[in-house]
Amino acid sequence: MKKRYLVVLLALLIMLVSSCVVITPPVKNWVLTLSWDYGKLDEHYYWTNTYSFYISSDVSAVKIVLDCTVSPWYGYEVWLMSESQLSSFKNSGKVNVTARWIANSGYWVLQENLVAPGYYHIVIDNTDYGWVKTNFDGWNDYVRTNMKLWLYKTVQASVSNEEEDPSEPSMLTAVPLLEEQTKR
Repeated sequence: MKKRYLVVLLALLIMLVSSCVVITPPVKNWVLTLSWDYGKLDEHYYWTNTYSFYISSDVSAVKIVLDCTVSPWYGYEVWLMSESQLSSFKNSGKVNVTARWIANSGYWVLQENLVAPGYYHIVIDNTDYGWVKTNFDGWNDYVRTNMKLWLYKTVQASVSNEEEDPSEPSMLTAVPLLEEQTKR
């Protein structure tokens, strides 16, 4: 009987002591980094953001959300390229990417996890340089899409009385986007 009371008392003591320890778990946030609103990309052109964006060591994923209203039947490509990969592509036409996706009309969520820290560009490609080949037949098979780039950042939570919902994407930083369309 004494053992039973001792175990119950020990369990209560552990629960009491453990409630005094404050552990601040990391809160993960989707941060809007780039936005391109319903740009039109003609066939045999590619688009990239003029200024690179930086992926820091606290970013664990990159998510690109596309809302494409018009695309060719064969699709178009979306690339995540480092600055050196983009420079090499512009100089030689040779495609080397960190990540690539093929999309068509509709709503697309593209995600790449564990991207190394560094400076990057998003390229939306409607040329023959990548894996998808256009059917240049005299018709302009253009792409019209809305693109948003989100970075998944891990930050240390602060202690406050307000409740936060880390499952909701938050728009903490919005960077204006300058377009660059290049014919290839």
